[in-house]
Amino acid sequence: TLFPYSTLFRSHCRFATNVLLLSCLTGISLAQPGSSTANATTVTPETGFISPAKYTNAFFGFALPLPQNVPLGGMSLRPKSGPVHFLFGVQAQRNGLAVLTVTAKAEGSVPDGARGAASGPKHLSTKRVEIGGREFWKGESQEKAAGGKMRSLGFATSNSGYVLQFDVVSFDAKLGDELQRSIESITFFDPSKAEEVAGPDSHPYNS
Repeated sequence: TLFPYSTLFRSHCRFATNVLLLSCLTGISLAQPGSSTANATTVTPETGFISPAKYTNAFFGFALPLPQNVPLGGMSLRPKSGPVHFLFGVQAQRNGLAVLTVTAKAEGSVPDGARGAASGPKHLSTKRVEIGGREFWKGESQEKAAGGKMRSLGFATSNSGYVLQFDVVSFDAKLGDELQRSIESITFFDPSKAEEVAGPDSHPYNS
């Protein structure tokens, strides 16, 4: 598969601790990967493509480049509650665990919209930034945790009646920076061009 799991984690205990922290931060719980039951011709928020270079979403029309110098492992997450769509997720471990998740939620269900999403449950201070010609809100914090110094980073923007949210939780400062640069390099396009933008080396992504 594109994202191998076997060599990601050296310690099951450390992995469990870190994932618990991620779950508390994002309000999302782990689920086992499963086959999609959606009609292949129906475009939903979860419809997308994956290649070694990027993740491309066909509903919102954006492409997220992926770091090329570190093995990435796939994730399957299930929202704990509410109308949250899980779009994409990867995890990696180099000098500590780092996780990137992409979710979408109906704009009317998010208090204070994109700015509130970037602030998150920890009410991080936020600032306005521009990515791919669009307004984003960014929230960031660092704290000591069981797995070491944990950096939390959130980006959010409004798109097609939804709030798109990109979250990074990292115990590896350099890897966290790489994932941040990936988010800051997102490009937007006409969603009908998704397969073309994804490229010939891509295939449908099953979240």
